[in-house]
Order: sequence, then structure tokens, then C-alpha cells
Amino acid sequence: MNIKTTNHSTNQIPENFSADNTEFIQLTDLWNEGEYSSVGRIIAEESWASARVAEFCAYFTKYLGVNQLNILYKFL
Repeated sequence: MNIKTTNHSTNQIPENFSADNTEFIQLTDLWNEGEYSSVGRIIAEESWASARVAEFCAYFTKYLGVNQLNILYKFL
């Protein structure tokens, strides 16, 4: 997947992300690219329910590990 961001310094959400229902893999890809603030912003702007946040955290931990989860929670 090729993700383009508009500007790293302003932490804008990538152009190809929908306003709702962003896939977990898209967010983990963003995380791996260092777009930590964007991940938190997308979750907040999409107003995820607690259950969806918990599902994402489980997915995130499975693929990126507990150490990265400990960093993620600071952005939520």
C-alpha cells in the first residue's frame, strides 16, 4: 500500500484515508512510517467506540508488540 501524506510537519491526515472506518492495517502502516500523531487523530476524528479502540489495540499488539502499544496509548 502506498500512503501519501500531505505534510509531516503539520501532522495532517493522509490524503487517501476516508473520514470513517479506517482499516486497522492502514493505521499500523502509518505508525510504522512514524505518523504517530496521525494515528491518534484519525481515531479521535472518527469517534471510535471503546470496543473498537480495544479491538484495534489487540490487533496493534499482535503485529507491533506491547512496547509499541505502550507508546500508542499516549496518542489516544
